[in-house]
Amino acid sequence: MNVKQIMAAWLKEHDYDGLWNAAGECGCKASDLAPCDGQYGCGIMDCRPGYLNDCPASCGEHDWHITSEKHPLKDTDEDGEK
Repeated sequence: MNVKQIMAAWLKEHDYDGLWNAAGECGCKASDLAPCDGQYGCGIMDCRPGYLNDCPASCGEHDWHITSEKHPLKDTDEDGEK
C-alpha cells in the first residue's frame, strides 16, 4: 500500500468522502486523492477530511465540492429534473 491508498482507506472507514483545503480552495474525492499534486498552492499536508456536497449555483465551475459539513447530494437539477 502507498500513502494515498492508506489515506483513502482511512477516509472510507470514517465515512468521509475526500479531502478539502480552505486555504487552497480545493478538494478531492477519496477515489482520486491529490490529483493536482499541490499545483494550486496547497499540499496534501494542509488538507482535512470532508464530505461530498453539491456545488453552489454561484460557482459554475464544478459539479461538487468537498466541505467540512455533510449535506446530502441532490439527485435532481435546479429545475427538479433527474
